[in-house]
Amino acid sequence: MPTLPWPDSAEVQSLATELPTFPWFSRCGQALPRIDGVRLAAADSARHAQAQLTGPLWAWVKLDAQNAMSAHLAQTAPERHRLWNERVQQDQGRIIGPLMTRVIDPALQAAGLGPAAQRQVAHDLSLSLVGCRMRDLPGAPAFFEQLLPVYRAGHLPCGWRGGRPPQGELLAW
Repeated sequence: MPTLPWPDSAEVQSLATELPTFPWFSRCGQALPRIDGVRLAAADSARHAQAQLTGPLWAWVKLDAQNAMSAHLAQTAPERHRLWNERVQQDQGRIIGPLMTRVIDPALQAAGLGPAAQRQVAHDLSLSLVGCRMRDLPGAPAFFEQLLPVYRAGHLPCGWRGGRPPQGELLAW
């Protein structure tokens, strides 16, 4: 794997150390916390959360956010953009894969959440790490980083309600 032009910052290293300590999905279905900078609304039920998680609106919102990240990176740091996939693959092997196996998968099972949630969480974490690495770029999008406090609070980001981000509300269970 090539040496990447944006190595782990202290913030990324800290996040990688903190992720296993999150109370993963332990507060699903409970009252949502107030999170600065995030408009948050509760999913009505576990069934509603599952439907939102796999629905087309949530997929579109996340794809739009990912595309915004990619476009910003291509415009402001083309060398980083060129190596995006290698960076994500490295994170998958070093951080996300082991975390999923040891911590998140058992927590998903305990919360009654299935494979769709597993794929969503892994994707969210991958793009949150990329987002952390983009913070040095002025105007970098931060949608996926805004999901981290929801996970940190023991909830599952599962959908979107209202207008196109930043309008509207993030749904969580």
